[in-house]
Amino acid sequence: MEENQLNRMEEMLAKLISMVGSVRSEQKADEQLTMKEEQSLIRDEQLTMREEQSMMKEEQSLMRGEQSSIKEELKLMRNENEKRHVEVLSRFQALEADHEHTWEKTVRNEREIAVIKKPFEL
Repeated sequence: MEENQLNRMEEMLAKLISMVGSVRSEQKADEQLTMKEEQSLIRDEQLTMREEQSMMKEEQSLMRGEQSSIKEELKLMRNENEKRHVEVLSRFQALEADHEHTWEKTVRNEREIAVIKKPFEL
């Protein structure tokens, strides 16, 4: 009877060990599956981030192009403004010269008129 009990205990221990082993292997399989799923999610997120990064680089490139064209337009506008400024200054100088000439003639004429008037004054 003792031997029978020992055999049954041995069987029970063997079953227990095999049950624990199968539970552990199931846990490992579950953990591996979970890890694989997490890795897959991480890869998807990385792919999405790379795509977004690529789109941002394209946007930056477009913005740089726009910025360059704006700078070029600004440069052209400055050149045009400079030309207009020079033209306006030259016209003012011409007007100033005309004004001076007119005043000189006016003063000369008034002197001549004064000289002509003097003999006729009583």
